[in-house]
Amino acid sequence: MGKIILKSLVRRNVIDENFYDNFMNSVSTVAKEMSKDFMLLGSGAMKHDDFIKKYYHLRPGSYDITSPRYESNPGLLKTLSFDLHDGHSGSFIMDNDAYGRITKVLKQEGLKFDAMQLLEFIKSALEARELSKFQFTKNLSDALELIALAGEEMGAQRNKSRQGKAYQEMERHNHFKKKGKRAKQQN
Repeated sequence: MGKIILKSLVRRNVIDENFYDNFMNSVSTVAKEMSKDFMLLGSGAMKHDDFIKKYYHLRPGSYDITSPRYESNPGLLKTLSFDLHDGHSGSFIMDNDAYGRITKVLKQEGLKFDAMQLLEFIKSALEARELSKFQFTKNLSDALELIALAGEEMGAQRNKSRQGKAYQEMERHNHFKKKGKRAKQQN
């Protein structure tokens, strides 16, 4: 929502693209932090184990049970690439003119807060959203690992592999669909 509000201010010529870009660069994100950590890892300033401890759960396909996590496939780290910046969020300073233009539009829309409050809200919302997505992927990744482990422990012959588990539900669906058609034909 924050990006949409800012983009609408750009479309209305209240702020320009440079303002938008500078503001967005000031937002702290997990991607920026990971980029910084990756650079530290590459330079030897961060231990491999510390990097894995922090990002163990990430996998190239977040929802793909067949995609290994960084934790179980260290070779995946070699395939990563990041923009080579320091991972720090830039500082953002709003000039008085921009403050006045944004606040004026807010007042015209009947809102009772100023440009600074709006931008602080947008920044905190964007940062919280990024962090919540990162936390969600931890739970999702752990759930996928538990599903894979449960399948292995149940000893399902055809579905021992992760690939098999990924398609197991579709096979089960097709099996019951065929049974349903046969039952209808018999009636």
